[in-house]
Amino acid sequence: MKSWFRIAGKNILIEGAGSRARRFFRGFESGEGEPFMTFKAELPGEEAISSGSEEELLFGLRVTYMEGSWPWRFDARQSSREYLLASSDFTSCRIISKPIITGEMPDDPADEPRWRGLILGAMAAKGALSGMLLAHASAVEYEGEAVIFTAPSGSGKTTQAELWNRYLKARILNGDKVFISREEDGFYAYGSPWAGSSPYRENHGAPMRAVIVLQKGEKNEIRRLRGEELLRFFVPNIFLPYWEGTLLDAALGTLDALVSAVPVYLLTCRADEEAVLLTKKAVFGDQM
Repeated sequence: MKSWFRIAGKNILIEGAGSRARRFFRGFESGEGEPFMTFKAELPGEEAISSGSEEELLFGLRVTYMEGSWPWRFDARQSSREYLLASSDFTSCRIISKPIITGEMPDDPADEPRWRGLILGAMAAKGALSGMLLAHASAVEYEGEAVIFTAPSGSGKTTQAELWNRYLKARILNGDKVFISREEDGFYAYGSPWAGSSPYRENHGAPMRAVIVLQKGEKNEIRRLRGEELLRFFVPNIFLPYWEGTLLDAALGTLDALVSAVPVYLLTCRADEEAVLLTKKAVFGDQM
């Protein structure tokens, strides 16, 4: 069965996934079109693995480079029989996974099925070649523009998005994984199906107004980041493919263009209305 989805403005074709797997992408369904990426689900077999370089990715995946027509292999864990093979440009992928076909879930309900992370990792790699970045962030749309909140897990990304929704009626796009896309008229932030433990996963994007890096504090303060501070506070929350030079150069080029076009602020804050209003004034001024 072929299923079409549209994620971050890109057409994604998934073949062979079961109904439970397709439900994960509910709300992101689309009609047929030229695919940005194609994923074909297959049952595990005997796949010969050549020795190659292995590196850690941002969200716990391993990537191995091999010779042949499927040179990239993504693994969630060394012992897992679920993995993904990708073509050299990441356009075509094979997901070797029984659960994506049968709908089996992990023994621990808190665990996410591994195939979801495999698809996300491959999309982030392909995105690096196409002017797209993956951020560990939440995002809201306010007055037609997107503000993203980025920070390590447990630092209040979703909380700040919810506060903007409560006090400013902003639309929450996502609570955990946000795609940032460089388009002809600027940068856009898109919600994605990957939302971590949050319930917010809108199939919608908006032009970016600002990036807010969060850190908890006893009082609310905001200031714009520049130079070395951008590297220290913002970059660690962006997926960067350090494991391959061409991908890394492309991603760094997009990141450099992003921070030149979109202001990045550091918000030290409590979880309250004052933090929202302080940020709104810094980002939008007094005209809103």
